[in-house]
Order: sequence, then C-alpha cells, then structure tokens
Amino acid sequence: IGAAPVDSVVLRVRAALATIAADDLTGVIDMTAATAHFSDAIDGLVDDMLTRSREQLRARHPILSELPFSVVAMGKWGARELNYSSDIDLMFVHDNLDGDETQCRSAAMALATMVKTALSAPSVDGLGLQVDADLRPEGSIGPLTRSLDSYARYYARWGEAWELQALLKSRPVAGDAGLGERFTTMVDQVIWEGGLDVEALRSIRRLKEQAESGAGPSDIKRSRGGIRDVEFSVQLLQLVHGRLDPGLRSLG
Repeated sequence: IGAAPVDSVVLRVRAALATIAADDLTGVIDMTAATAHFSDAIDGLVDDMLTRSREQLRARHPILSELPFSVVAMGKWGARELNYSSDIDLMFVHDNLDGDETQCRSAAMALATMVKTALSAPSVDGLGLQVDADLRPEGSIGPLTRSLDSYARYYARWGEAWELQALLKSRPVAGDAGLGERFTTMVDQVIWEGGLDVEALRSIRRLKEQAESGAGPSDIKRSRGGIRDVEFSVQLLQLVHGRLDPGLRSLG
C-alpha cells in the first residue's frame, strides 16, 4: 500500500471529526445527526480507498476493470450510528464473471485485502481506522470476500441466528451499486422470506444471556438493561414482526 492512500485516511478522518465535533459541541447538530454525518464521511472515504486500491492492482489483476465488487457496512456504521471512537465493521462481496471464477476470486481477495489494509494501517500522521471484518461468514477463518452466490448459499444452509440478526444493519456503501442492491435483495430474502423459527430466536437470547453473565454491573454496554440489551430487544421484535410489517425493517 502506498503512503498517500494511508496518510489520506488519517487526515480525512481528522478533518471530518473536527467539523462534526465542532457542530456537535456548539449545538448546531444533535447526536443523531453527528453519528450520521460521521458515518457518511466514512462512506466517502471507503469508496475513495476502493477506487485507489483498484487502480493500484489493475496491472496485476486486469479483470478488476470489469469485476463487480462492493463494500458492505455492518454494525454501527451500517446503521449510520458511528460515534467518535467506533471501529468500522464491514464485509466485502464480489461477483463472478462467466468462466473466470478462480481469477475473479483471486483479484477480489487482493482488492479486499488492500482496502482493509489501507484503511487500518498506521502512518506518520497517526493510527488508521479500526477495521473489523469478523462478521463475515465463518468469521476470521472465512475468506475475506465471497461471491454473492456464495453468501446466499452460506446463509441459506449454515447461517446462524446471530448472523442473520447482524444482517439487519447491513448497508452497501461503496463499489458496484448494482451488486450492492442485489446483496440487499439477498439479505431481505434471507431475513424476511426465510424467517427465523422459535428455536433460532431463543438461541439469540441465550447468546445475550452469556454476554450478560460476563459483564459487571458498571458495564453499561453488556450488562442487563444496558445498551446491548436494548438493541437486542428491538432487533428481536424486528425479526419477529418485520416479516409482516415492512415499516419495522429499519437499519437502526
């Protein structure tokens, strides 16, 4: 990764934060607007890093000139709720061109790796973003990027309830817009058409109880009645009732 893409990440994040924090502290915008503005700034930054990385890799992987590739925001970033110290959760998705599956996978993996490195690598100006790609299928041991068909097969056959819950906040933010739309359509089919049975919903609750058991009373994020408890309760209601009421299928 060249110095220019890495340095621009640090400087652009600082510039965005300076403007947003000033407006936040002076009451020009409220917290909801501040988190949305910061999330939008990261959208633009990631899209730019994707474009730069693609250009750097094009000579080595000519297929990148036509390979559909998208970045999907997850978690707080996907819901446009990034705070000033949030890391960014993301996934990468690509599409296979006819007859070139192996070549497409190799090029997409190189591109995903370069984007992730460009966003997170430290530079002379400071630390990069904290980038977490572990919400992808199979977590840290899974491939960094998958084809859209591979995502669909995984979620249909092996997707656990918590993984489908995480998809509630998925939002394509950079790259091929058409592929991003098809990813969203696939997610809607998995969550709202397939749905979760009673046991799957119970498994989500058991995971929450496990997290609560390891949290102290001062842990406002994981303890009972804390931030994650509220989030889980809302998401469970979304998963149960959102199949019949599209108005409940919001990212937040």
